[in-house]
Amino acid sequence: MAVQKRSNGFVSRTVVPPDLRPLIRRREIVRSLGTGNSRDARQRAVRFEGRVSALFLRLRQDGAAMDHNQIDALVHQYLADALRDIDERLAAGQWKMARGDASSRDGDYDWNAFAQSVLAERGEDLQDALAYNRLKETLPEAERLLPGAPQEVIHLLARRLLEAKYEANLAEFRALRGEPLPRIVATTTVPAVSPKESPLLSAMVADYVEFKRAGRKWTRKTESQLRNLFRVMTEILGDKPVRDVTKEDMRELYRLLPQMPAHATKRYPGLSAVDVIAAADADGQDERLSPKSQNDYFTQIKSLWKWAVENDYIDKSPAVVLKAVDETAAWDQRPAFTDDQMVEYFSALSSQEDPATLWVPRLMLYAGLRTEEAAKLVPEDVREEQGVYVVDINRNHGRLKTKNADRLVPIHSAILPALLKYTEGRPVGANLWGLKPNANGVHSAYLSKRLNAILDQACPENDRLVTYSLRHTFATRLKYADVQDHAISELMGHGVKELSVGRYGKRLDVTRLKEVVEKLQLPVGVSTL
Repeated sequence: MAVQKRSNGFVSRTVVPPDLRPLIRRREIVRSLGTGNSRDARQRAVRFEGRVSALFLRLRQDGAAMDHNQIDALVHQYLADALRDIDERLAAGQWKMARGDASSRDGDYDWNAFAQSVLAERGEDLQDALAYNRLKETLPEAERLLPGAPQEVIHLLARRLLEAKYEANLAEFRALRGEPLPRIVATTTVPAVSPKESPLLSAMVADYVEFKRAGRKWTRKTESQLRNLFRVMTEILGDKPVRDVTKEDMRELYRLLPQMPAHATKRYPGLSAVDVIAAADADGQDERLSPKSQNDYFTQIKSLWKWAVENDYIDKSPAVVLKAVDETAAWDQRPAFTDDQMVEYFSALSSQEDPATLWVPRLMLYAGLRTEEAAKLVPEDVREEQGVYVVDINRNHGRLKTKNADRLVPIHSAILPALLKYTEGRPVGANLWGLKPNANGVHSAYLSKRLNAILDQACPENDRLVTYSLRHTFATRLKYADVQDHAISELMGHGVKELSVGRYGKRLDVTRLKEVVEKLQLPVGVSTL
């Protein structure tokens, strides 16, 4: 059979007997480059692709982006494997068909020329694909080998794989003409893939905002609102590298974000998120983010982290732990402590030594005080009025929200003896617990975080339960005891909304309020002190 050389290194296609043309058209013979047995072709293709896939999966590090040198190193190993497969095929004479195939009907057929013809056809197809940068054949393979990698990396790998296939095909064609196969030594060590540098959280947020702005996804109002939301998120999580943000960080965000007061930027301009929450507690600001706002914010935060995964800032979103909040009435959606939870929490608190940790939660539970109200007390605030020992909530040592926050709260008999013993002999004017205010005049900022950390360890099953829930428990238990709402409001420092009581009615005296407070039946007192 005459063989005519072409300038591209391959030979012209030979005339093949009609009964063999279906074999050439079979996809298996092209992929295996050497057999007319379809079963053998499939097995060989699976074996080879499995070996190469395993290699790439070993080298890939969670879809991290690779530079040109690393891609070249991987393709070098790919080509070495391909040539080894060709070497094994040539050594076994697998281009010659087994007895009983078409060769037995035409023993004089030139199988070497036939093989060269098949490879020439294949080579021309690959050469055309390279010339026109048609990556259809190798693009799915590149995406499978480097899932999650940027598109530019996928396309680069697909091009290199196409080149490797062309080189392997040309090498086999030349080997059939008597030339030796090139000896490419596969690397024995896996080339290191440097993990993508993780930017700070604030930088990722800035990139996300610019992405949305470029796509005109937001109005100016929406952009302003979400910039502020992501600023709060960053302040709560800490401006750390994006890959360092964990699900535990997100659980802390899930706990703290609902405590942000409504219209925080207007009410507390310039303060950080943590200081805003503390200041709102100090002011008695009970108007916090509504459940609907919380859900909207959590949705936006999850969208941000989904975008971060899609753009390789992080491998998996830690924001999956952010669950929708029940959008029922505010009274119902705030959790109160169960008896078991109270026992667990106060048992954990009893192991602490500082007096603020021991006493502030008890005053929140038995007197309904806000965290800051209990934290800023001085000895003279625990005094006797009309024969009743009370806690005097006043403005002498810190700010309060409104005139309703100035009040006298009778001390429950369960904690009275121990509290009087503790206050006895304390220096006048000094903080009762030894706490010092921060730069914003807030005594409870760091105390709140410490108390919540202890609570998270004691009651991990309820993500929404916070120390401030002790105050809600105070109100809930009084409500269960059939105490009228206006009496509960006076004890907690709320304004009384009913016109007949709020505008024209007078406050209850402390003897009546003492009767109300004593209706509390709680499973914890001072026995654990």
